[in-house]
Amino acid sequence: MGGRAGFFEVEILDWKTKEQLCFLDKVFLIEYTGPLFIYFLFYFRMPFVYGLDERFTSSPHPVVNLACICHSFHYIKRLIETIFVHRFSHGTMPLRNIVKLCEAGNFSIHVALSDLRRDGSKTRKIPYPTKNPFTWLFFFVSCPNYTYEMTIWAKDKHYTYLREFKDYPSVRMPIIPFLL
Repeated sequence: MGGRAGFFEVEILDWKTKEQLCFLDKVFLIEYTGPLFIYFLFYFRMPFVYGLDERFTSSPHPVVNLACICHSFHYIKRLIETIFVHRFSHGTMPLRNIVKLCEAGNFSIHVALSDLRRDGSKTRKIPYPTKNPFTWLFFFVSCPNYTYEMTIWAKDKHYTYLREFKDYPSVRMPIIPFLL
């Protein structure tokens, strides 16, 4: 465990030689691993959650399996993004940022934002739409990824862009084109 609660230090080893390939210091992964594994406690109907009554420890409904697949896909994708895609300005992400929607659009926006710092710098740049249609909301919205996540963050990021960039596009709104 790292120095503060909620952080992991991850060492990635070659599975044959056990040689260290990469060391991820203070990567904030608990935000996504927690919900992933907690969901499994309920999906697998663990007796310490539901008791020993068989009526509560099994579910014949296919929608339960579909929900588990969707939930797992979302959080596994977020773990992979956190490790390999995101370049954070700040060293942490709040634990309350757990619920996310619209995977394809969210992922596309994150890749576009990551490309702004491809050189590894922490210098802020104005994001613009790319050829990917999921990024076209950048024409009207400062934080299209937050359309799928959190409005509060979108407003904060939008006002930060307005303060930092004199030439920031005036037609953009924080999250909903022409409205909010």
